[in-house]
Amino acid sequence: MATYTPLFIRVSGTTVAGYSTPSLIFDPRVEPSNTSTTYAFWKTPSGANQPANSSTTFSHRFMLSSIRSAAAGGQTGRPVMSTFRFGIRLGRALKVNPDGSLGETLVISGNVGAYQIDPVAGRIYFTADDEDRIIRLGFNGQRTQKMVTIIGESPEDFVPMDTAVNESNFNLFLDVAGFPATRRGMVWGLWSSTRDGSPNLFMQSMARKITPFLPPQ
Repeated sequence: MATYTPLFIRVSGTTVAGYSTPSLIFDPRVEPSNTSTTYAFWKTPSGANQPANSSTTFSHRFMLSSIRSAAAGGQTGRPVMSTFRFGIRLGRALKVNPDGSLGETLVISGNVGAYQIDPVAGRIYFTADDEDRIIRLGFNGQRTQKMVTIIGESPEDFVPMDTAVNESNFNLFLDVAGFPATRRGMVWGLWSSTRDGSPNLFMQSMARKITPFLPPQ
C-alpha cells in the first residue's frame, strides 16, 4: 500500500500584512539558455554546458501573485509576485571564478532532464521530469543525495506599475504569442484599480529576467 504525506508550506512573504485573491500559473515554456554575453548555468542532463539554441531548457516555473494589504499608515494594497521551481537546496553557496564559471567541481546524477545551477543561492533547479527523483550530488569532496521538490526561486516583491492606489483582483496569464527570440518569459497582468476615482480594469505585460545573479567581482 502506498503512503503519502502532504507538504504544506507558507508561501506568503511576510506575516505583518494580509493577502487576498491569490493566483498561481505554471510556465512550461523554454527558458533562455547560455549565450556569449550571459552564462545562465544551464546544463544538459549529463552535465555539459547547454548550447545557446537549446530547446530543452524548460524552467517549469510556478508564478504566484496576490494582493498584499497595507502594513502601515500611508501605504496601499499592491500586487506582489514570487516564483517557485522544482529543485534542491545545497545548504550553501558555490564558489564562482572571476570569469563567472564554477570554482568547484559539482557532479550530479540521477536526473533525466536538463538542470540549472544558481551558485549564489545554493540551489539547483530541475524540470518537471525530475519531480520526486532522488538526485546524487558530489561537491567539495562530499557526497549526498536529495529529493527534487518545489522550492522558492525569486522572493516576494511588488509588481512594478506606474501608480498604486487601491489595486485588487490581480491575475497573471502567459503571453499567447510566445516568440522564443523576442518574447521569452513574457507574462501579462490583469487587475482592477480605483486610481482614476472609479473602478477600472488595467493590463500590462512583464518580461522578468530571472537568471542566477552573480555579484560584482
